[in-house]
Amino acid sequence: QGWLWSTMILVGRAAALEAAGRDHLPSVHGPIERAMRAAGRGRSEAALRLAYAEIRSADFSRDLLERIPDRLGVSILTDLEWSDLGTPERVLTAVRAAGHVAAWPAHGLASRSS
Repeated sequence: QGWLWSTMILVGRAAALEAAGRDHLPSVHGPIERAMRAAGRGRSEAALRLAYAEIRSADFSRDLLERIPDRLGVSILTDLEWSDLGTPERVLTAVRAAGHVAAWPAHGLASRSS
């Protein structure tokens, strides 16, 4: 149908994901845990704003999933192509490779990637 989507689907118990975050991403887990406690006292909006301001950037795959391989399973999907669409240039390349023309202008992308 010409659609592009992320094929990463994560299935598991919330408690298991929370435990992994607590163990391997304390800089993310701590602020969220404090926000959840504050939300229970009726201060959820302010607590979430504070938590998101405090959270440092983390790579979910590298900083969490790669550290818990014994807790993960992988399902192989056939007849799919994969591309890390992390930049506008990669999105345009994938769109063109699929035989489509992007519906948005590509001007200015080369200067942004340098």
